[in-house]
Amino acid sequence: LGTLLISPKTARTETTLAEKAPTFRQAAPGYKYRFPRDFYSHDDFRIEWWYYTGNLEVEETGRSFGYQLTFFRVALDEFNRNPNPSQWKVGQIYFAHMTVTDIDGEKFHYFERINRKGIGNAGAHSNQLNVWNEDWSLTNKDKTHWLKAVESGTGIELRLIPEKEVVIHGQNGISKKGSEKGNASHYFSYTRMNTRGT
Repeated sequence: LGTLLISPKTARTETTLAEKAPTFRQAAPGYKYRFPRDFYSHDDFRIEWWYYTGNLEVEETGRSFGYQLTFFRVALDEFNRNPNPSQWKVGQIYFAHMTVTDIDGEKFHYFERINRKGIGNAGAHSNQLNVWNEDWSLTNKDKTHWLKAVESGTGIELRLIPEKEVVIHGQNGISKKGSEKGNASHYFSYTRMNTRGT
């Protein structure tokens, strides 16, 4: 399963901050999805993530595993109010979470990372599907998604090919998260992906 979720800006409580900073785009009805563009980073939204979960089986033994790999991008208001040309600026923060469940061995492995973009430790491109956090990565070529995340000898290196069309969640392109305007996300999934790898 591959899922991308784009969330709206966080509400501001101080008028002075709202006046000084550009607002982030909100998830609103009428959004027109376009692929492959919507696989890429949407930097005009404050929060975005790429989420993959799956169940795997070793061909030779039938041993079962589960996995999850998520890359998060979070834009910070501070950067937008006070642009800074330094490579050490913190305009975007990137998180990554990876789990591997050894079902038969009854073991659960969990790893996470957090980095800034400034010196190239993490990032997400807005013109291609290329998201990374150090040496963990998500890329796409010829409609094939490639995942790589290994930590201390545990992890995944997978090739995923969608077998069904993308599913758009919610109504009118909106997956509501609350009653207030803009408290929603644009959210789509591949519900079946042929997966091979290590």
